[in-house]
Formats: sequence, structure tokens, C-alpha cells
Amino acid sequence: MRIEHPYSLLVRADGLAWTCGQCPLAHDGAVLAPGDLGRQADHVADYISRVLDKAELSRVNVAKLVLYHAAGAPVDTERMLNGFRTGFPNALLVPVGTPFFYYPGMRLEVDAHAAEHRGPLVVSDDKVHGLRIKAVDGGDLIWISLEVLADPNETQSRRSHALITDVVRDALHATTGVSHGALLADHWFVTGDGARAALERLRGAGLVTDPGAAVGVTLPRRVVAMGELTFARDSHGGPICPVTSSSGTPVFVRHSRNHFSIAARSDSSHASLVGETKAVMTSIAETMRAQGWSFDKVCKATTHYVGSSAAQDLHENMAVRNAYYRRPGPASTGLPVAAFPFSPSRIAVDLLGIIE
Repeated sequence: MRIEHPYSLLVRADGLAWTCGQCPLAHDGAVLAPGDLGRQADHVADYISRVLDKAELSRVNVAKLVLYHAAGAPVDTERMLNGFRTGFPNALLVPVGTPFFYYPGMRLEVDAHAAEHRGPLVVSDDKVHGLRIKAVDGGDLIWISLEVLADPNETQSRRSHALITDVVRDALHATTGVSHGALLADHWFVTGDGARAALERLRGAGLVTDPGAAVGVTLPRRVVAMGELTFARDSHGGPICPVTSSSGTPVFVRHSRNHFSIAARSDSSHASLVGETKAVMTSIAETMRAQGWSFDKVCKATTHYVGSSAAQDLHENMAVRNAYYRRPGPASTGLPVAAFPFSPSRIAVDLLGIIE
């Protein structure tokens, strides 16, 4: 990066590991293979392998890859996907198309989630209700991708609305053995018509914490909504959401016996991006203190913000977030997105950490 930061390339704890957003950047922040998504994918795959090796892990330990990419020609995207399918066998791939990145010529940023003992990739297709679930068991945590496909049949949509809760819950249990109540964290990505209705149905099934935090992106063909979900094997303690801080910013908290997650977004478009970042981080800090948690137990931080392709937008809100950590900090990812379609927010921050 072209800014000093307190973040770690990878955090490993209790048999699990998370990388920061791996980018095709040289040691001085220069973009490698500018504009070439396929070559940048090769660089990033190599970086992931190197950092895994330092943590005494390998590519076979990788359970999930979130592939943030500047969408272009379909052939470029397919080459990227094929490269990661080959290089990381049986990993869950979550492709998310973003409008641009903060450094000119950069087209890719990848999060890797790994486990010492991970299960195989399991796929469940429900064509009747337009759902596809992909899951990998990482032990304490289970990573799931839930895709909602466009439904051209209005009658089927009404039937799906009535049955969606039971269908999703049954599919989750059959695929992973967990219930919807074991949800620990969720990121939702949406595009096109039908996304809002899909989120509302899934919210009724207990799988969408905050529709306002859903990010507008480019998704694979026919997919109108995609959830990147994390479930806890031991959901002891249950969900606590939402918590409203003294500043009025809603904060959503979930925890299991071993892990916690905190999600917060600005609820106003009146402040600047930096002002909204400050409000969000203040609310998160207040909530963490109330729960008895601390920032040095955060393993993974994810930030989506509405900004331009200018690096300054990233660096300014990143500087606010940086102030809450000290080295060695969490694995962190932050990137610009097109919009939060269902809220006036400019930024959303999600943290996942360890409870000791």
C-alpha cells in the first residue's frame, strides 16, 4: 500500500486464518501488470501462497476466496476464475465485480480464508426456488455462499416468498448441518431487479442482518443477490442485534462461544466520507467496550465504501480506521463500491474477532 498501516498480511488463530486483501502490487505500491486481470490473478495467487507458507499452511487449506475484481470482458473474468479453481482446489470462490479500484490499472483484490482442517466444497442447487448454496466446513466456522437467481416466473416468485424460510433452513441443514440461527456474519451483494425482494425474503429466514449494508456490484449471470455468510459451529450465546450507540449509529452484534462479529454503517449521507467513517468507528468502539471486547482481538476487518477511484478516498478513511489498531493488527480489506442501493450510507465496516 502507499500509506502506512498497522495491518497484518495474515492472521492465524485457533486453527483458522484470514488474509488481508491481497493485491497485485509491488513492494513500493506500484501496480503489477496494469489492466491485465489474468496476470494480476497469477501475481495474487503467488502472494497468497507465500503468506500461507509463512503461516505453515498451504493452498489446500484455503476454504474460501472472495475475488473482488473490476469486471470487464467475460473472457478475462473466466480466465481469472479458472486460474483460482486450478490453483486452489475445492475452494469456495465468491466473485464480486466492483466498478474500479483505488490505484490506476489495478483490477483485483482477494481475501483468503483458510482452516487447518477443512472439509470439501459442497454444492446444493434448488432450481425450483432459484437458490444455490455452496459451503466449506472449516471446523469452528463454516463458510457459505448463497446465490439467489433471477426468477422470470411471477407465480413461482409468490410461491418462493411463502416457502423461502423453510426452503433455506432445510437446505442449510442438509448442506452443512447448521441452522440459520448459527449465523455469525454476513455480507450481501446485489444487482438489478428482484434484489430487494430477495433480501426481504432472506431476512425473514434470519440470513440478512442489515439490508441497508447490501452492496451494489456486478454479479455472475442471472444472480440478483449473493450472500457471503459465516456460520459458527457453536452458536452458544446467540445473536444480539441491533445495538444502538449513543451517537445513534446502529451497530449489529453477533457472537458464538469463541467468535464475535460487529457490523456498522453510517445511517446518514450528510457528513463527508471521513465524517461517516469517524461516526462508524466511534460506535463500534463504544459497543466493543460495552461487550468487554478489544480491537486487538479482531482477526478480520472488511470495509466497503462509496468513493471515487482516487487513492485519496481510501487513504483518508483508512487513516481513521488505522487509529484503532496497533501492530500486529488484523487482516484488513477496504475497497470502493458503486453504492449501497437500499440506504444513504457511504461506508460499512465489519469486524470478526476472537473471544477469550
